[in-house]
Amino acid sequence: MKTFPSVLLSVLLLAACGEQNERRVYQGYVEGEYVLIGPEESGRIDTLMVRRGDQVEAGTPLFRMESQDASAQRAEAAARLAQAEAQLADRMRSGRRPPEIAVVEAQIEEARATLKEAQLEFARQEQLAKREFASASKAEATRAARDRARARLEALEQELKVARLPARSDDITAAERNVEAAKASLAHADWRLARRTIVAPANGLIDDTLRYPGESAAPSAPVISLLPPENRTIRFFIPQALRSSLNVGDKVGVSCDGCPEGLKAEISFIASDVEFTPPIIFSVETRDKLVFMVQARPLSAAESLHPGQPADVFVAEAAP
Repeated sequence: MKTFPSVLLSVLLLAACGEQNERRVYQGYVEGEYVLIGPEESGRIDTLMVRRGDQVEAGTPLFRMESQDASAQRAEAAARLAQAEAQLADRMRSGRRPPEIAVVEAQIEEARATLKEAQLEFARQEQLAKREFASASKAEATRAARDRARARLEALEQELKVARLPARSDDITAAERNVEAAKASLAHADWRLARRTIVAPANGLIDDTLRYPGESAAPSAPVISLLPPENRTIRFFIPQALRSSLNVGDKVGVSCDGCPEGLKAEISFIASDVEFTPPIIFSVETRDKLVFMVQARPLSAAESLHPGQPADVFVAEAAP
């Protein structure tokens, strides 16, 4: 025969079990969706700037790859741009350099002096021919010399005008396009050099450093494992009989050691295939049950959850 305390204890245990069953408590655990970060080009790691366990913000430098080749490419692109800009400036100024123009100007002064001398000689010979002190043929010869001197002066003056003209429009256009191409090459070189320093794509926890300075890394061989707060999920398992009553978007309560009270999560995924209860949450009561896997994302305080941490999920609206 049971004593009164024993009967009371049994009643309380049954009530507690009944309350728990009404609230539909299911076992689960915290899972992390890690972001694996590697370089965009294969190469050797030069510097590692973070350590495992560090909290970083988006844009924080994580590691730097060796960049001698990218730096050389950038220097070459900068030199090509300077050369293209100098060529364009030269086309815009004039067709010839100042020393070349000075030579033509000196030739013009010489031609003017020659023409003046030829004119004087022609006038003198013409007067002598009229007085019959000189032959008419000699006067004609000095006339021809004067005409040659005038023609040379006119030719040099035209040459000076051409020398002072800017380059043709098509030459200037070609030079401008060379400058644009050089600027694009320099921008690409700057971009490629900047990409040798890898930064955090989001806030999060440095979960692990997979490679170290001196080792090779590649897009398929990441260096850093990052866990953003929003990438933590609660994975739990429900019996097949409950599958039809849950939907993506439903709210659930979550309880675990160290979690804030009243923690809520939203169901983000429900598996379509049934499975046996996984070994990680085996118990005498659940090991033979068919279940569906469900994932829920915390609505707040996600940073307080740790991957692998056991959790109880309450399908009822309110957490205990």
